Amino acid sequence: MNLRHRYDEIHGATTFLHAFLKMERFCHDLHDMVRNPVFYPYFENEKFLMMPTVSYDPMGERHIGPKSLKLKDQGIVSCAWFIHPDLSSINDDTRTLLRELSEGAASPKPLVEKLRAQCESSAVDYSKQNVRDEKTIGQLKQNSEYLASILDLNASHIPLLRNLKEKTMRHLAEAYGVNEGDDVALYFHFPYVASTLTLHLHIRVNHGFHPFEEGKSFTVDELISGLSDGKTIDEIILERQNENNGRFFRTVADHEKKIYENIEGVTINENSANIHRLEHAKSDVNAVYSRDDLFRRK
Repeated sequence: MNLRHRYDEIHGATTFLHAFLKMERFCHDLHDMVRNPVFYPYFENEKFLMMPTVSYDPMGERHIGPKSLKLKDQGIVSCAWFIHPDLSSINDDTRTLLRELSEGAASPKPLVEKLRAQCESSAVDYSKQNVRDEKTIGQLKQNSEYLASILDLNASHIPLLRNLKEKTMRHLAEAYGVNEGDDVALYFHFPYVASTLTLHLHIRVNHGFHPFEEGKSFTVDELISGLSDGKTIDEIILERQNENNGRFFRTVADHEKKIYENIEGVTINENSANIHRLEHAKSDVNAVYSRDDLFRRK
């Protein structure tokens, strides 16, 4: 797919992930992590870092009563992000931080403690979070594999997907008390826009799931099953496209539309009246109209 080549031209880690890995003092996620690093486990073998979506927990209830969060209207919302080892934002301190986050709650975390002291005297300034990694995804792929989207997955990644699921479920059980009675959704979106590009697993527990989101989401189990059956990722994606009557749905910001222009099989429609997104997390799913763009195969 031509989209693979377009993704290669985009710079690596997203702005907030770039800021987190550089341990920038203005990074909101860093401020949240130092309060309780147990909610930010790093799966070292798989190279995925779990990061709670803090906007769904603005009062920090996760830090007060994590095992009651699944009973709240917003449920539990998190993502696990692929971390390429050659990102320009990674230095020796970053590697130390990732190692500390991979060691579990029982191990001492000297760097996290140091960062906590530094963050207590630093204000959060979102206006500075506008820089991505210096290297493009194409450049990073020259050294080692970069998982930019599900387009980069193949049968060799089945063990990774299984391990990612197992470790995510274990973390949810240990940190949040999630059990078999809870509704857990683990999935990847496709396609990505530039602002969110880098493979990341969406993690939702007892959180509303609107049909529109279902149409652009591929569960871990779906990918494992399809790849195990000998299908390529392109075949899995095209099967979903057929289910959607030849369409893919994706929100595209105005400044990102040039990325998708002139790609064969893609048409961008503005203000499509039949596209919705989940505005607020509730068990009964409250969806409102928003601006989303429609990808349609010609």
